[in-house]
Amino acid sequence: MRSLLWIVFLVLLSTSLRCTPPVFTPPVAEEDQINANWSNVGKLNANFIATSRSLGVSTNAGSPTFQISFIASASNIDSLQWSFPGGTTPDTISDVTEMVTYDRFGQFDVGLEVFNTEDSDRRFYENFIEIFFRDDFRFTTDDATSWIVTGTGVTTNDFVPYRNSSGNYAEDWITVPFDVNHQTRAVKQFSSFPKNNLVLEFDYRLERIPVIYIDHNSFAPSTVASPALATYVPPLSSTVSDVRVETPATYPGARRFYIEYNGIPFWVSSNMNDEFFEHIRLDLPSQSEFSLGIVREAQSFNSVTVPYTANADSSHNPSTLNSPYPMEEDLDRDGIPDTTDEDIDGDGYLNTTEWGASTEPAHPDLFVSDPEDEESIPKYVMNYIAYPYILNIRNMTIKVRED
Repeated sequence: MRSLLWIVFLVLLSTSLRCTPPVFTPPVAEEDQINANWSNVGKLNANFIATSRSLGVSTNAGSPTFQISFIASASNIDSLQWSFPGGTTPDTISDVTEMVTYDRFGQFDVGLEVFNTEDSDRRFYENFIEIFFRDDFRFTTDDATSWIVTGTGVTTNDFVPYRNSSGNYAEDWITVPFDVNHQTRAVKQFSSFPKNNLVLEFDYRLERIPVIYIDHNSFAPSTVASPALATYVPPLSSTVSDVRVETPATYPGARRFYIEYNGIPFWVSSNMNDEFFEHIRLDLPSQSEFSLGIVREAQSFNSVTVPYTANADSSHNPSTLNSPYPMEEDLDRDGIPDTTDEDIDGDGYLNTTEWGASTEPAHPDLFVSDPEDEESIPKYVMNYIAYPYILNIRNMTIKVRED
């Protein structure tokens, strides 16, 4: 009986040993061994912070350089490795903080891999950084990257920085007032762009001016052959003596504002859109170096004949005049002989005014008006803008198109 029990015990022991085999520990590869100098523990997250993800800059010519700082945000990192395709760094890209230099416009990927004794993590973001051109519309002559303003009678003052209701300048926004009557062209050279998938975007408004006021006293009167250009005054500064002009409710279709690419117009606008800004998006040809032009067309003019202001001292101030032409004794029947009457026809304009600049008053065809005809009064021709408008442009950018 004792022998039987011993046999049963041995069988059970053997069965038990077969059910719990020894734990297998695979060999550790040399590249997977933990660095003895590492000490940080815990879960890792390969997040990072950048000083800017979307960088709009106005530097566009030559060899532009842009710098962006990156900081790995995890505090328990033992080692890390950055990846900056398209960018350059001054070291081995293994520091927590990296300064990256980009030398062209476009979209750039960023990657980060982090390690500690317990964990590793990796992030790779496509098109994480976007560097694009954004115009500041300074038009300064001392800026090598500024727009070059050209055209007959044009100055950089034609492009006016926009001021908001508080009187502060609004960024990336310019206007060309309606009283800039000539064509205005601003051209800028661009380089260091990707050759493909560029898009130009901006907002614009052609603002109709319903009423204009013309400073009547600012004119130097001229003949029909040499009309004077109008000088305009703000509505709040206008007086009863100023000329008020009602502009048409509907403007004719005409090219008023367009964009040039390498000197060739490739987008044109003519209609007034007073109530809103219209957003324009234009795909640019595949060139890394090109020029863009903003062209505001010359205004069209109407002419109006304006009477001279009557002479205040024309009423019967007798003085001896040696008139070289024959006349009746008292043409205007005012009781003053024509030989001493300063206003022979009694129309309120002195004879000398009606002679104008003529040095030969004996020749009526050279008069400003006929000093012997009360229906003939001195006038001059004034040119004023027929369809006045203000051009507003804002938020002009050149970006890489996202397909």
